[in-house]
Amino acid sequence: EVTSYSEGEFKNLFVDHEEIAAKIGSGKSDNNKSTKVVSGRKISVLPANKRTITNRQFGFMVGDEIDSYTPALRSSFLDQARVRGRTLGSDRKVGMASHPDAGWTSGISLGWTESSRGIYVWPCAECGMHSSPFPTRFWPDVPRMNLVYDDAGEGADRTERIAMAKKTAAMMCPHCGALLDDSQRHEMIDLGIWLHQGQTFDATLGVCGEIDDNPARGFWIHGTMSKMVGV
Repeated sequence: EVTSYSEGEFKNLFVDHEEIAAKIGSGKSDNNKSTKVVSGRKISVLPANKRTITNRQFGFMVGDEIDSYTPALRSSFLDQARVRGRTLGSDRKVGMASHPDAGWTSGISLGWTESSRGIYVWPCAECGMHSSPFPTRFWPDVPRMNLVYDDAGEGADRTERIAMAKKTAAMMCPHCGALLDDSQRHEMIDLGIWLHQGQTFDATLGVCGEIDDNPARGFWIHGTMSKMVGV
C-alpha cells in the first residue's frame, strides 16, 4: 500500500505542483519515492505499524483507512498520534479518515465519538425544514432524511431489482414526505452546515449556538452527501 500510494498520489503532489517540487532538497535522501524533504521539513509515507509510530515526533500526522489497521493500533491511533506530537503542543495536528468498518468501539468511529461528533444538517428542497442524511445514534433528536426506492417484489431477479431501484431512488424528507431527486439533493448539499456538540438543532432554523471547546473536530460523512455518485 505504501509503494502504491507513493508511486501514485504522493508523487503526483510534486509532479503536478512545480512550485512545491522546487522546494525539495538536493540531498541524497531528500527525494525518494516515499520521503521528500520540502523546505527543510521531512514528509514521509509510512506503513501503519508499531515500529513506524513509536519514537517519532510529528508536526502533522495523517492516518488513512484507520479501520484496516491491526486491532491494537486502530483502537489507540488517536492517543498514539497525540503523544507523537506532544513536543509541539497546540502546533501539532492529527488527521484520521476511514470507512467505519470496525464498529463503534474501535477505529475511526471511536475517534469520532471522542471528537465534536459533527453531523451534516441540510434543508429540504421542498419544505425548507432541516434534517440530516445520517444523524447517528448520538443525535437522536435530529430526524434523518432517508434514501428510499421501490422493491421489485419477491421472486424478481437481481437485474430487475436493480433497475427498479435505480428508476425510483430518491431522498425522502422526514417532515413533508417529498421525494427529492439528485438536482434537489445537490442543492441541499450546497446549503447544508455541520452540527457539533455544544450546538442545538432546530427543525426550522437548522443549527443554533456555539461549538464546545473541543480540540478534536469530527465529521461523519455519508454517501448521500456526495455529488460524485447519484442516488
